[in-house]
Amino acid sequence: MPQEALATDFGEVIIQLSLNTDISFKGPNYLNAPEVFGACDALSNLHKERFGNNMYVISQCALERESRILEWSAHHHFFERTGISSDNFYFCRDITDKAPICKRLGVTHFVDDRLEVLQCLNSVSNLYLFNASSVEGDVVGIQPVRSWRQLLTELL
Repeated sequence: MPQEALATDFGEVIIQLSLNTDISFKGPNYLNAPEVFGACDALSNLHKERFGNNMYVISQCALERESRILEWSAHHHFFERTGISSDNFYFCRDITDKAPICKRLGVTHFVDDRLEVLQCLNSVSNLYLFNASSVEGDVVGIQPVRSWRQLLTELL
């Protein structure tokens, strides 16, 4: 049986991209941006109980945002808290670029907050739309989840 692998987006799945300038990830105080409720604890549980080192963060972002993501992750002890290595972070410029990364890594489960991203991931058999609205929740082959707690229930 092939080994399972979980990948997740970063923005609005692990970190909140608030519009409040004091805590916005896009502003000067980006290190103060809060994590999405329960993200690190859930990822830690998934690391320990199911996926082990086959966990990845795959983020579509501008080149200048890559260093912010890694800096925020180090500042919030993301790597230690979740068990996900900084070597398992992948960045791309376009949403369609996530598909070949997933295929190369053998990703079997993917969590993203954007439906259009999940619809590009043909090689991934288990797709989870994070914080899904009721309209988005009706797409065939994509499981809507409202929170990390619900996702844990689905995966463990």
